[in-house]
Amino acid sequence: FFQAEDGIRDRSPSRGLGDVYKRQGLSAGTERVLAALLAELPLKQAVKLAAQITGEPRNALYERALTIKGAAPSAL
Repeated sequence: FFQAEDGIRDRSPSRGLGDVYKRQGLSAGTERVLAALLAELPLKQAVKLAAQITGEPRNALYERALTIKGAAPSAL
């Protein structure tokens, strides 16, 4: 540990915001918005609109969208 200006800090390097978003998970409202958009739009467009609507980071939405699409039964 070392003393920082505003308190004691751990020496471990920051993992960046991406790791924080991955650990947090999306709210139920965000999940509903994303699922509704994915039902009507291509993945990239759905993620872009969901990010604009919810304010969530695109990377987190994209990862979740891939999971949702992978879990959905394939249409023949």
